[in-house]
Amino acid sequence: MTDKYSGERLHSMTDTELEELVRGLSPETEPEFWLAVMEEYSTRESAQTPDTETAYRDFRAEYAGRQPLFCDDGDWNEPRPVERRRLSKTVRIALIAAILSALFAATAYAAGWFGLRERSLSTGIQVDRYSITEEGEWEEQETEAVLFIPAGYKDSDEYKASEEWFLFDLAYREEMIDRCVAAGQGAWDWLDDEGTAELLGDSMGIYTAGDVPMAEKLLEICEKYSLKLHSSKVYAEDMQDFYRLSGTEPFGADMGAAYVFEDGSYLLQSGVYLNGEYLDYYLERHIEGTLPPFTRRLGEPESYEEWGYTTSRGCTVCIDWSKEADRMYYTYDQGEPVLNYGHTVFVSYAKDGAFLTLWSYLPGGREAAQDFAELFDLEAACSGRP
Repeated sequence: MTDKYSGERLHSMTDTELEELVRGLSPETEPEFWLAVMEEYSTRESAQTPDTETAYRDFRAEYAGRQPLFCDDGDWNEPRPVERRRLSKTVRIALIAAILSALFAATAYAAGWFGLRERSLSTGIQVDRYSITEEGEWEEQETEAVLFIPAGYKDSDEYKASEEWFLFDLAYREEMIDRCVAAGQGAWDWLDDEGTAELLGDSMGIYTAGDVPMAEKLLEICEKYSLKLHSSKVYAEDMQDFYRLSGTEPFGADMGAAYVFEDGSYLLQSGVYLNGEYLDYYLERHIEGTLPPFTRRLGEPESYEEWGYTTSRGCTVCIDWSKEADRMYYTYDQGEPVLNYGHTVFVSYAKDGAFLTLWSYLPGGREAAQDFAELFDLEAACSGRP
């Protein structure tokens, strides 16, 4: 075994380094190397239990009995034993790869590739934020603005570009508003729609660039990371129109309000019944290769509990659930409004270059959050392009 895969070398690696190593493995990698890496990761306390049952089920569906996994000489009537060993070895590697894929699908989120804590951007800028007191009243307090990175695995071009743009956007706007107010002008007198439109063209109005310096910065960041800007946004008339515009297979949602970008990215706002209660929710999809046009502000990431969960459809997601109720909403009992308190919940999923975030405010604890993750076929929601 080479030094790269030796037990001592693997044991000295951090979780992040080990994950990067696994992502670079291929079916051509020797089986003992696969096994060494899998054994090292699975023994770490930080590793979650992989959903090997799902992986093995998927493997059997793909394998379909075409070759024996393991056999003695008398088990397979094949005149070329060398070829038999080669084919059998290939299938064994495929099985190992399937289990490793399940392992890292589950642990990628916990390792910080896709969780809310790793997708949140601290800005150092103080803003007003509202929270709910124990008496059920809104309370205003000043807190740091924390932004949400909606697309790209950590350290990807989409992720790094989003960090740069959203941080610049927030800081620049705060600065320009303060300048105008200090000069006795209107807070938005600095806006320059004509100059911005000249630079951004069809992207004007999709992104939040408000003047020429902002537009120039936006274009500079896209060029730096070789990303595109969205150039069109179309509102869907109904779900059939939504599926046509996005190229997405039906995934169980009902129509509310939705718009779709030219590359199939979208934002869908609608409602659904969950455990007897009607909830508003948002589902957004971002496609790699394009800079996301919007973000949102978060509370403190430390106030969320985060865990990986595999849905009944086999999608491994990351769930972030606010441990304290942070939203008020009303339900009705015989026509009378009843005040309730809900928890912010984010469900994150990624597949084939599409990044999904499903979020809402809902009552209940971890079980309710997992029920929320079960509502839609998230793999189908990732699928397809216009």
